[in-house]
Amino acid sequence: MKLVKSVLSASILAAAAQTAVAVEITPYAGIQVHYIFEDSAGPGGDGGIEDSYSRAGIKLSEQVGDINLTAKVEYAVDPTGETDFENDETHLRAAVLTASGDFGSIGFGKDFLPFYNAITWGVGSDRFYGYHTGYEADFISKTSDTIFYSSPDINGLNITASISGESASKSNTSNQPNHKEIALTYTVDENLTVAAAFGDGDTAAHKRRGAGLRYAKGEWLTTINYQENPDAATPETWINAYTQYSIDDKNTFRAHIGDDDAAGTTPYTLGFSHSYNDDLTVFAEYYDNDTGGEYPSIGFHYNL
Repeated sequence: MKLVKSVLSASILAAAAQTAVAVEITPYAGIQVHYIFEDSAGPGGDGGIEDSYSRAGIKLSEQVGDINLTAKVEYAVDPTGETDFENDETHLRAAVLTASGDFGSIGFGKDFLPFYNAITWGVGSDRFYGYHTGYEADFISKTSDTIFYSSPDINGLNITASISGESASKSNTSNQPNHKEIALTYTVDENLTVAAAFGDGDTAAHKRRGAGLRYAKGEWLTTINYQENPDAATPETWINAYTQYSIDDKNTFRAHIGDDDAAGTTPYTLGFSHSYNDDLTVFAEYYDNDTGGEYPSIGFHYNL
């Protein structure tokens, strides 16, 4: 772990030292806020304004021969002021050094894991704007102190893998040491993509697997995935089905239904979004968790 981190750090610093002008620096931020209606089962049971995954970060990139070197740091921020910002693992969304080339890419730090990218997002339902949405997932979405690898395209097949060190964690109080994942995503044609992923580690929570497919044609996008953790104290399975229809390049309808076998629930989410331009999108969503909780909301996303 330390060797990979040192090599990547030294490479990026050396590239920056060669020519400061050639280093591309890209700061970015996305503000995403919504209002939960007061008669809903929102925060504290009384609704209100809350953050929905707002973030701010900076990305540095440098081309050195055939290798592209990047460094990215991203923090969660709360423009509503309900959450105090602290420079800690809880608020750090990503901090990763990456080298990319004909070999694919290799990185070190904290970022989204192969299982999330391939299953929860790639063939999954994490496609809404609001904080309260019904997609079901076995969550270990990001870990720190992790080596990441992504293969180049192999006739439509992409292989990604990660391995986390002894001190890996996803927050200040949730350690994930020795967590390992591998995911395979295969693009069958311009419409159909299939994916499978596996996780392992020191505890039963790490031992998960999933598979699914994504089909996109014209205005329609549909995904379905299946996930399970057979080694948990109570074996669990989750199924998610999602579809969206784009009326045009500005207006999109979304719908999702999930199934949590252990909890015996079938939550669902409905959504609509309108993009005024490349920076501003407004949305309305409704989530029912199938246990008496309803979360109607309206909100916006703005790229700074």
